[in-house]
Amino acid sequence: MNVSLRRSLKTHRKSKDSSIRCYESNFLFMKKKFNVKSVITENWISKNVDLVIDTYLNELANKKITHAKFIAQLTCLLLTLSPKGRKQPKKKYEHLYNRVNDLVVKHNNDYAAKKSKQEKTEKEENNWVNHDDIVAYIKKNEPIAIKAFKANKNKTTFLNLQQMLIMRLYSDIPPRRLDYQNMTIMDYKSYNKMEQDEIRSSNLWVYHKQKSKGSFFSFGVSLPKTQAYITDNDDAVIWNCPKKIQKLIYLLRTFKAEKSLLYNTKLKAINKSSLSKLITKAFKTAFNKNVGSSMLRKIYDSNKFKNDVPLEERIKIARMMNHSIMVSMTHYTKQ
Repeated sequence: MNVSLRRSLKTHRKSKDSSIRCYESNFLFMKKKFNVKSVITENWISKNVDLVIDTYLNELANKKITHAKFIAQLTCLLLTLSPKGRKQPKKKYEHLYNRVNDLVVKHNNDYAAKKSKQEKTEKEENNWVNHDDIVAYIKKNEPIAIKAFKANKNKTTFLNLQQMLIMRLYSDIPPRRLDYQNMTIMDYKSYNKMEQDEIRSSNLWVYHKQKSKGSFFSFGVSLPKTQAYITDNDDAVIWNCPKKIQKLIYLLRTFKAEKSLLYNTKLKAINKSSLSKLITKAFKTAFNKNVGSSMLRKIYDSNKFKNDVPLEERIKIARMMNHSIMVSMTHYTKQ
């Protein structure tokens, strides 16, 4: 991405830095794909638009790229042709812009129509695990993991028991994405003393020193990329912690009582990558399936909404999962 385009995105389109970094990544992908030595320009697009479109349409048809990647690559063309805003290309490039934009609109509409049928993709079909099977697995194997941990508290038994906790976090309650990777443990008294900005920018598991009073998760509204059903008065999305999850957290803390909720295989505070790997490992071990956080969100929604659910409950769950009801119905709930 050239300096002029980056400046236009920031100044005219008011794009966020995170969005610009995403665009830059996709421009780099396109440059490598088509061996562009300098930057992608309007003139380059004019000469190569047929090659670019035909290449990506072919790869999309053969499932070599996802719909999201296809749209992202075409968006690079649109940004280059109309950097100051949507549908504002130079007159000489108007036909090119309209051609690419029409293709984006068509494929987005087709994708939305397909999603609205709530059918599983081939990948989802091959790796789907019914929610009831996850519950049954935890019920059978958690007591074994607890017994082994209590008998000999070491790194291996700790990580095995933590797998049970991870499975519960993504099946007992509405699954967040990978928000547990930066979750800190805090007592209620300290939480109450936090500044508003601190709460808004933190993901926390908050406990009462009197265990009978329970605990809760606090997901700061400033952290995720988007927030569903959040008002200006909200500092965090709060979800009461189920007793079985609370019990596991307290038990795990008898071996490692530091401030982070989850730990990687080196017993260091977890990051997104290591959390993703631990989720995959847990479900590969349990079901020999490739299941990640996105799939678990779909499994949860599909199970939860297989019968009629009151609107208030739908909103509550969508708020916790950080997506709209429409996204839940068209993207996450599967037949």
